[in-house]
Amino acid sequence: MNEEALLELYRKFEHLRNCNKKQDKVDCLKEYQHDALFTFVLEFLLNTHKKTGISDAKLKKNLVDKPYEPFVCLEALISYVINNPTGKDNIVHSVQQYIDSLPNFTLKRFITEIITKKYKCGVTAKFVGEVLPNLIKVEHQVMLANKFKGDLKEEAYITLKLDGIRCSALIGEEITFLTRQGKEIKGLNQIAQALSEMNLKGYMIDGELLRINHDGLPSDENFKETTSIVNSKSDDKTGLEFVIFDIVSLDDYRKQENNETYEVRQAKLNEMIVPNDYIRLVPSYGKTNDVNKVYEILNEVTMQDEEGLMLNLVSGVYRFGKRSSELLKVKAMHTCDLKCIDVQEGEGKYANTLGRILCLYKGHILKVGSGFSDEQREYFWKNKDKIKMHIVEVQYFEESNNEQGGLSLRFPVFKRIRDDKNEESYE
Repeated sequence: MNEEALLELYRKFEHLRNCNKKQDKVDCLKEYQHDALFTFVLEFLLNTHKKTGISDAKLKKNLVDKPYEPFVCLEALISYVINNPTGKDNIVHSVQQYIDSLPNFTLKRFITEIITKKYKCGVTAKFVGEVLPNLIKVEHQVMLANKFKGDLKEEAYITLKLDGIRCSALIGEEITFLTRQGKEIKGLNQIAQALSEMNLKGYMIDGELLRINHDGLPSDENFKETTSIVNSKSDDKTGLEFVIFDIVSLDDYRKQENNETYEVRQAKLNEMIVPNDYIRLVPSYGKTNDVNKVYEILNEVTMQDEEGLMLNLVSGVYRFGKRSSELLKVKAMHTCDLKCIDVQEGEGKYANTLGRILCLYKGHILKVGSGFSDEQREYFWKNKDKIKMHIVEVQYFEESNNEQGGLSLRFPVFKRIRDDKNEESYE
């Protein structure tokens, strides 16, 4: 690619970045919308699913003796690193060679920021999607629940709170399964076949994956088995069921905007979903605006070793990527997902094993020493990297204050590592 073409690309991106007013950004995007190189690079920068494995530190490595692929075209180089996001030396060396071939510092810096995805172009994926629809693949977002605080402003449908892995099925010409973070789950062949036999094309089906619990394992143990199957590299993940609790059209999913009430969506599910060995609807307990009824059912499911309930307000719409007061979770004990930042050795019978972990709770250090089996204490002490800097689920009674006046939790208990999550959550 010649110097003039790259300089023109640089000029256009700097033009966009320096637009201060919303309308100026709109006009700029529309002006360049037919520039194939500009839109290719813009989509690459804003698409969070496209990784490169290339960092500034890696680009500073001395790789002169390593093999590389020669490139003269920026589009080909970007496609190469997207398809090979390993960050291995030969990939990095190929990028180094391309950048070193550029004629001046301005272009070298510009392309470096492009490849490392550090270039700030002044617009978000959502903004560009509104101006240039279909240019950027929609970031996967699902509806999240708030805590139930003891009152209901209207009738709500009551369903069982599941203890599985969140999964969304996007049903078009093919069926794609995504985790809450947007990572594709491959190998769900039995579930895909079952869904394909229903009239669901054009919908996103929201639910959770659970191991089919033929042997009656406790909920936490079954969750571990579920995680093991889902995270396996198998091309045929058997032994799972897809428990469905919501449905929206793919058009709404792409727009990330929905106006159908839960009552309408629930009626669709009852009409369209035909339960079988691998697909079923979440257990439902009707609808009510009576808080006492909610707690009565909560007591029943808790006695059955279930985690809790979910409340969907009758008039609630599907809120993409938001914690909504139209979807509430009800639990006898609360849980939160925290980052473990350190481990400490135990004392007495727990000497030379894990004594407790240190977690961050809203910026405050929380010590969690309960909930670990002797086997876990020994394992995590020998393999600290298996828990340190991971997200862990902590059960607690209520929020409190520590001796220094900082935030803390009463009776915190370690429940499990949440390898299916990568962010903290206090809800």
